Amino acid sequence: MTNRSKKSSLLYAFAPFIAFISIRTMLSAFNLESVYVRLISNIAVIVIAGLYMCIVLQEKKPYTEIKHSFLLKSAVVILTFSLASLFTSNFILLKISDMGYMSVTGGEHMMLSYCISVFIAPFAEEIIFRGYMYYYLRQFGNYKAIIISSLVFALYHGTVVHIYAATIGGIIFCIIYYKTTKFTYSVLAHMLFNGLTVIYSLAEIPATALFTSAWFVIAFNIVLIITVVMICKTDGCESLTINGIRTYPHL
Repeated sequence: MTNRSKKSSLLYAFAPFIAFISIRTMLSAFNLESVYVRLISNIAVIVIAGLYMCIVLQEKKPYTEIKHSFLLKSAVVILTFSLASLFTSNFILLKISDMGYMSVTGGEHMMLSYCISVFIAPFAEEIIFRGYMYYYLRQFGNYKAIIISSLVFALYHGTVVHIYAATIGGIIFCIIYYKTTKFTYSVLAHMLFNGLTVIYSLAEIPATALFTSAWFVIAFNIVLIITVVMICKTDGCESLTINGIRTYPHL
C-alpha cells in the first residue's frame, strides 16, 4: 500500500466521525436540548454518509447466503452481552455511587430518547464506526481495524460505564460485520443490544447482592467471552472466499 493510499484510507475512515462531532458541537452552540442534538446529528450522518455508502461505495459481490446458525449464535451473544453489560455497569456504579439499579431516564423527552437509542443511533453509529472506520482501517490489518474502531467507539461514549460496554460491543459488531460480510447485520445487532438495554432500564432491575457480586460479574463476563469465541469459530456465510481471497464486508 502506497503512502498516498494509506492517507486516503485514514481520511475516509475518520472523516464521518469528525463531521459527526463537528455537527453535534455546532448544534450544541445553539442551546438545543441534548435529545434534539442527538436526533439531528444522527439523522445528518444517516442521510449524508449513508447515501454515500449506498451509492458510491457499494461493491458488486457474489451473493453469499448467511448461515442461520450464525445468526442464532449472534443473537445469543448479544443477549449475553446485554446482561453482562447490565451487571458490570451496576457493579461499577455501586462502587462509585449509591445507585441501587441501572436506570436511564430521558426526562420529558423519554420516549423520543429511547427511540433514538434503539432505532436511529445504532444506524448512524454503525455507519461511522463499522461502515467507514472499520471498513477503511482494514487496509492496515483486520485485527488492527477491529481494535482501533472499537476503542474510538468506546471513547466517543465517554463515561467509565459506557467505555466497557462500547469497547466489547464494538468488537462484537465488527465480528458480525466481518463474518456475514454485510453491514446490515451489525446494525441489527446494535439495535437489538440497545433495545434490550432500554428494556432493562425500564424494568429497573434491582442491584441485589448476587447481581453486584464481583464473582458473579466475573463469571458472567467469562460466559460472554466463551460465546464471542463461539461466533469467531463459526462461518457466517456459505461462501467466504473468491478464488481463495476472503471477501470484504459490503452492504
